[in-house]
Amino acid sequence: MKRMIVIAAAFAVLAGCSKAPSAIKATTAVGQPFATYDCPALVAERVAYVDRLEQSKKIQGQRAAGDVILAVGFGAIGLVAGKAVAGQDEEVNIGSYRGAIIEIDNESRRKACVEPGFFVPEPAPPKTATSSSTPS
Repeated sequence: MKRMIVIAAAFAVLAGCSKAPSAIKATTAVGQPFATYDCPALVAERVAYVDRLEQSKKIQGQRAAGDVILAVGFGAIGLVAGKAVAGQDEEVNIGSYRGAIIEIDNESRRKACVEPGFFVPEPAPPKTATSSSTPS
């Protein structure tokens, strides 16, 4: 019986942990939310979203690290209490900000924006298999 409780607590701890910022994927927006923006507005929006993303990543990283400390130090009960004190994870914000940055980059490419200090690289072409020749 003790073993079952320990296993259940371990799963609760793992399920309740905050994700690391690098593990959070971008969420896509419906439609083209930045279609009406001109190039300078796209630049300004991108800078604002990158700032928001960095702030959220910092908060999320601190929460993820805190969850690990609580999980190790106090078990599942401490983890739940820590999440309640810390507030909501930034996962939704990080995904949303990443998605918005992708949409801004796509719109910038569509409009061929060339602004000082703002470069949106073309997506990398898919890698193809190449045959390597050995030097003689």
